[in-house]
Amino acid sequence: MNKDRLFLALPLGEEQSSFLQQLMETLQPTLSFQKWVHKDDLHITLKFLGDTPAAALSGIQSHMKKVAASVSTFQLSLDSLGIFGKPFAPSVLWIRVGGHLTALNALHAQTEASMKSVDFPLEGRSYSPHITIARKYSGEAAFTKAALASANNELKSSPMQWTANRIVLYRSYLGRRPMYEAIDTYSLSQEGARIGSLL
Repeated sequence: MNKDRLFLALPLGEEQSSFLQQLMETLQPTLSFQKWVHKDDLHITLKFLGDTPAAALSGIQSHMKKVAASVSTFQLSLDSLGIFGKPFAPSVLWIRVGGHLTALNALHAQTEASMKSVDFPLEGRSYSPHITIARKYSGEAAFTKAALASANNELKSSPMQWTANRIVLYRSYLGRRPMYEAIDTYSLSQEGARIGSLL
């Protein structure tokens, strides 16, 4: 049975993607990560679906159209750099997401519940919205967070806000660059239930 490796995510604004591309080019000479993310692959994951049979696609599409139609657009922003993994040899370098996090967390919860109804298990850990920019530190010297100081200063002057206005269903291709292909898009409502209205 043919299966596609799928996930649901929020894309960045074009201005933010271009800014992060420039930031990554600035960081690469001093931070030795094995793999830097292609500009077109930058995203905020909502739900990783994994290897998915073609027969499941219609259910995903139907449910995500309903989720998107019930949620209003909201503002997000770039915040600061962080790492996952060992402090001296991190596995992931990422950008923290700011803005209307109440709205983002609510959208994530709705997405999880919707996908559970079509047999995708709930994520077993708490949601930590972020934008991965590099993977697998490979420097000879131990990694230190001091190396991120100048980059965080750059982020403070970045084009901060953009409007999260759509959810994208992506297909992943290992060994290809860019790795991800958008196969469906679900526009958030301009007038629907504003999950961030209490912010």
